Amino acid sequence: MGAHLFMGVTLAELRSCAAAEMNLAVSSAGLALAKYLKRKFGTPYAVGFPMGREHAERWLASLREGGIPKKNDENRPGKRLLIVADQVLGNSLRDALRLAGADFGIDVASFFGWDAELAESGDARLAEEAQYLRLLKTGRYFALAGDAMLMDVPGAERLKRLEISHPAVSSELGWKKVPRYLSETFSKQIREFL
Repeated sequence: MGAHLFMGVTLAELRSCAAAEMNLAVSSAGLALAKYLKRKFGTPYAVGFPMGREHAERWLASLREGGIPKKNDENRPGKRLLIVADQVLGNSLRDALRLAGADFGIDVASFFGWDAELAESGDARLAEEAQYLRLLKTGRYFALAGDAMLMDVPGAERLKRLEISHPAVSSELGWKKVPRYLSETFSKQIREFL
C-alpha cells in the first residue's frame, strides 16, 4: 500500500492517484478527492485515520478485510465529550476512544468540511465560532478534545481536555506540542484521558 498525504506532493505523483487500488481519505479535503476518483475511475476508498497503536492495528486489519467499518452511532445518555476537529480526524479519534473503552457519549463538531454520511446524531457542522460557543454553553460536555488554539474559548475552561494537533489550525506549531498519532505516547494519552 502506498500513501501520499499531499503535503509537498508533485503533479506527477498526483496524476498517479488514478492507478491506486484503494484511496484513503484521512481528512475531509481528501474525502472530496477520493469521491471524485471513485466517480471518475471506479477506485474504492476508505475514510479514517489511525489514532494510537491499538486503533491503528484495528484500522489496518479493517483495510485488509475490505474497508473501514461503518459509523457506530452510540447515543449514550449522560456525560459527553466534544471533539472539535476536521470531521474525519474527529471521527477517527472517537473510534480510538471507543476502542480504548470510553464509557461516555462522544460528539464531533467541525469547521472543516462536512459529510452527512459520516455524522452521528449529536455531531455538528460549525459555520461560525458562535455555534461552537453555544455548544460549550449547553452544559452537555464534561470534556473537550481539539487543537489547543480551539480550546481557549469561553465555556471551555471548566472542561477536561484532550489536546490534539489540527494541521489547518496550528500547523507545525501544534505538531510539536502533542504526541504523533501513531505513537505509543498518544496511545498512553488516550488511556490516561479515560
